[in-house]
Amino acid sequence: MTGQDEQGRVCVKHQSDETALLPLDQATRFQVYETRTIALAAGDLIRITQNGFTKTKQRLNNGDLKKVEGFTKDGDLKLANGWVVSKDFAHWTHGYCLTSYSSQSKSVDCVFIAESAESFRAAGREQFYVSVSRFKESLTIYTDDKQQLLQVVSKSSQRPSATDLVGMRFPETSVRAATERHRVREIRDEAIEESPKQPGVPDSKRVPARRRRSIRWQIRRSHSRRISR
Repeated sequence: MTGQDEQGRVCVKHQSDETALLPLDQATRFQVYETRTIALAAGDLIRITQNGFTKTKQRLNNGDLKKVEGFTKDGDLKLANGWVVSKDFAHWTHGYCLTSYSSQSKSVDCVFIAESAESFRAAGREQFYVSVSRFKESLTIYTDDKQQLLQVVSKSSQRPSATDLVGMRFPETSVRAATERHRVREIRDEAIEESPKQPGVPDSKRVPARRRRSIRWQIRRSHSRRISR
């Protein structure tokens, strides 16, 4: 981003130094980042945060962990595997801390898990299993509420999708009963809406006697159908 034009539109500059207007009406086609300075030294571990390529076209995948061996004269990153990452490739961060999701399929000697009460809403049995199964030698868990953590990770955090619900079988009687209760409420509400509101008279008493008998008859008929089935 380079600024705004006279009409207040956002101006950006491509890597080729060509300027253009940012298409705000196509917000799903671009992302916004902020730059910050990160101290880095030989031997540090970094994590790639967006797919890309090295200067010699080796692929960098989001989530990859790489060890820094040093730097070139131009300031590019030299990795331990011999790859060179351009200093202009800014999509990386320190690789010493990972989320449970990004740690899947990885294993290390020692694992330290930080799971405070602030993160309990995103925790669950599946997430905790992924976290605690990454270590080879030792595991240490840090939390500010041990009892609550035990309760949270004892429950599944998975929610059924719409396709899962379609394949599920529910007791027919419970579904039918819920449908009939909904229909009774609809009949009651329709009757109350048809009756004029009277000061000091509860909604349940506003329904004329004839209409109340009709409602009771419809309820009994609904119940009789359920019994006959």
